[in-house]
Amino acid sequence: MATRFLWLDYRQRAKRTLIAGALFITTIFYAGIQGADYGMSIWRLGLRFLIFFWMVSIFDAVVLDWWMFTKTDIFGLLIKLKTGKKPDIMRVDPQWDGKELLKLVLEAIISVVLAWVFIKVR
Repeated sequence: MATRFLWLDYRQRAKRTLIAGALFITTIFYAGIQGADYGMSIWRLGLRFLIFFWMVSIFDAVVLDWWMFTKTDIFGLLIKLKTGKKPDIMRVDPQWDGKELLKLVLEAIISVVLAWVFIKVR
């Protein structure tokens, strides 16, 4: 079962992660340039960026945190893969530490700053 996770070596995983990150950054730049060219206000363009950032946050919270850790045994399988021992707990419950709220507020501020930068540059 643990061998299913070994189908990619670390270099391939890193390469795919870099490609996905570059595509996300390219999307942000394209959306900013396109929004500024079409005369969007700072608030509309900021809302566009906020939707991008919050979509990623929602995906992270729902798919990566909630579904993968509470509905699958991925947590236990990864521990077994690393240590070679079967863990006592195969699934974990997500824990709320309050940092997510700060992250959402920071994303809102960064969205408005990005919108301002794109409007001023274009």
